[in-house]
Amino acid sequence: MPVLPDFTPKAWQLGRSNPQLKISILDGKGTLMPAWRGKLSPALAQDLATYIRGFGPPGLFASQEPPPNEFLKSFEALDKKFTDLETQMKSLTQH
Repeated sequence: MPVLPDFTPKAWQLGRSNPQLKISILDGKGTLMPAWRGKLSPALAQDLATYIRGFGPPGLFASQEPPPNEFLKSFEALDKKFTDLETQMKSLTQH
């Protein structure tokens, strides 16, 4: 069984953005963490990323996050398109 990372250090928390955590949850991370895309919704992956943030030092992310930047907006739009295409593909293969 692989050792789980320690989510509590400030350096670990600050070393990863929310989009990076979400991508790791959805697409996996190397051979130790499986991909959950198609099994978890993007919204649930974001909730899990937020949950992981809760292990960090108190108050580290107390201030509200800045408004989404252009990269995040583009990522979310592409992620939605991918999910929509995946749904369409599954419906075509089921007929």
